[in-house]
Amino acid sequence: MTRPFRSLFGVAALALVALTPAPTHASSSHVSASGVARITHHLPAGGSSARVFTYGVKGGSLRPWSVVLSLDGSVTANGVTATTQTLTSPQDTLKGLLALADAEGFFSMSKQIGCPGGGNPDVSARTIAITTSTGTKRVSEFGTCKAPFNQLYAVLQQVAGTNR
Repeated sequence: MTRPFRSLFGVAALALVALTPAPTHASSSHVSASGVARITHHLPAGGSSARVFTYGVKGGSLRPWSVVLSLDGSVTANGVTATTQTLTSPQDTLKGLLALADAEGFFSMSKQIGCPGGGNPDVSARTIAITTSTGTKRVSEFGTCKAPFNQLYAVLQQVAGTNR
């Protein structure tokens, strides 16, 4: 049994993930309305246990934890409870999450995002790592000031069932 969504954002984000068409080629670029080339990332090749999304908390005064969404749809949690053990439609879900990461500009974010008040040594970092066909991108946010990062993080929590 899953917990109800806490906001309309959760419902809208999951709808975006479910309805986003999934590309099938390696890496391609599209030109946005502003004329800027946008790269579309794709799932990595490899074994079914390959990590695609990893997110969690590290450092500071919080107990570290992490969750991995693998290519085969398995959800592995370490230090936290995930109510989802296997994604229902792994390829579609992972491709939708990747499309959301592209839309939020995840791959152009700085490796470390420092938020006002985030310089305190007791502040833990929320992290997201995404492995695609072209490599792995890791971003850590100290605080909660970058809306695109926060939205992607919230959707990952909803998909894996680690809402806290």
